[in-house]
Amino acid sequence: MKSILSSTVHITFLFLFINSCSKDAPVPEEPASTQYTLTINAEEGGTISPDANGIYNEGATITVTATPDEGYVFVRWEGSDSTENSLTITLNSNESLNAVFELIPLYTLTVLSSEGGIVSTSGGEYTEGTEIEIIATPNEGFSFSGWEGIEETNSSVTVSVSSNATVTALFEAIPQFAVIVSASEGGTVSTNGGTYLEGSEFSVLATPNTGYEFQRWQEVDISTTSLTITVSSSISLTAIFIESPDDSNNSNIANELNEGA
Repeated sequence: MKSILSSTVHITFLFLFINSCSKDAPVPEEPASTQYTLTINAEEGGTISPDANGIYNEGATITVTATPDEGYVFVRWEGSDSTENSLTITLNSNESLNAVFELIPLYTLTVLSSEGGIVSTSGGEYTEGTEIEIIATPNEGFSFSGWEGIEETNSSVTVSVSSNATVTALFEAIPQFAVIVSASEGGTVSTNGGTYLEGSEFSVLATPNTGYEFQRWQEVDISTTSLTITVSSSISLTAIFIESPDDSNNSNIANELNEGA
């Protein structure tokens, strides 16, 4: 009995000793993570988002975006080879970055017109690369002839601003020509003519009197009573009329009868 009791006490004491030792033993600490500092600044002319300045664990990935202010353009990152405004960084060391912005050049475009027409804009100050549409419109009696300052022939152009420049729309008077219309005996014409712009269309109608018929237009040798021409020079037009053959015979018969009476 004593032997059993002694064994029990011994086992209990051993258990308590082992349990006490296990509670007092220090737990091994995990090694501390390596950390790095990220410093990002924006120079004049823009901002960075988000604000990513801080301390990060090794291998952390951070994405930042540089946004230029109005009138500026993003150029590059100092501290990185990237020229994209959005940058992703994987931290394996302390990093310091600067977003560099540049003022967009401002240029003056002056738009003028010569006598004989108008332009849709007089120009102004524009940032480099701005595209400006200019339309040249001639006054009546004038035509658009070209541009001075740019190599374009269309009256409507788009100019990309890259330097100070002056552009002039050129106009010239359209030549005018005299058209004179007359009629021979035996008929009339619808107009006596006048002065007309080169390229314009002129129309006239010849009408014979009773007992006459229209024969032709003398200068152009056209036999239709209605005539339309495109004016390209001064010209005289004469409507030629002749007596109708039937009326001429009737007149001769009447004369013969009168003579025999």
